[in-house]
Amino acid sequence: MARPFRPLLVAVCLVHDNGKVLLIQRNKGNFAGLWSLPGGKIEHGEHPHESAVRELREETGIQARFEELTATVSEHIYERGRVVAHFLLFLCKVAAPAGARPRTFREGEARWFPLTEVAELPLVPSDRDFIEEFLVKRGHGNYISVIDKSEGGYALREFRKIPA
Repeated sequence: MARPFRPLLVAVCLVHDNGKVLLIQRNKGNFAGLWSLPGGKIEHGEHPHESAVRELREETGIQARFEELTATVSEHIYERGRVVAHFLLFLCKVAAPAGARPRTFREGEARWFPLTEVAELPLVPSDRDFIEEFLVKRGHGNYISVIDKSEGGYALREFRKIPA
């Protein structure tokens, strides 16, 4: 009997400082080669805020402080009309110490980017909307994200807030 398909729980870090956002260029996994917000799998027994702080430290060397859980996002990736991945994302704002300099680890290169330059980057499609919605517009709540995967790459099909 096939094992039931369950979403992967992921903490995503929204780290910003003086009009800049911290991004990492993924070198493996679904979004290899694309820039994304730092983050990763929530480990057994962890709360999302603990995972966000741990993942940021592991991926960039920055020891940050959790500020708030900004949003949850149920994200599906479709390929040829089928769901091939389902993530339950916990978007966490975390504060890095002033002047924090990220280091590059096995996950990929980490760098600060001005918010005004984000639109020009090869970015995970939903992360572009996450930055706009949660850092620029300061949105909160529960959201749905749908990404289509094809030979040409990834495209965001849908990103919307779930009405209360």
